[in-house]
Amino acid sequence: MLKMTREGIHPDKHGHVGPIMQIKELKNKGFPLAFVGDVVGSVSESSYNSAVNSILWFVGDDIPYVPNKRSGSICVGNKIETFLL
Repeated sequence: MLKMTREGIHPDKHGHVGPIMQIKELKNKGFPLAFVGDVVGSVSESSYNSAVNSILWFVGDDIPYVPNKRSGSICVGNKIETFLL
């Protein structure tokens, strides 16, 4: 996600690794994070769920005393892509 350099986006490794450090810096400053994209997911049976869950897991915050759940993040997509094979 976000692997290509563009205005305001600085990938860790252009074309290969997205802006992980940039996202961590924003999160450490206490900003709530949202991922907004035209299409989220790829071609596989469960990719839509996996893609959204991965984004929310990465940008969200742990909920105290609730294991394996996170809050404080938003993922918005025009399409949550799924192709059932």
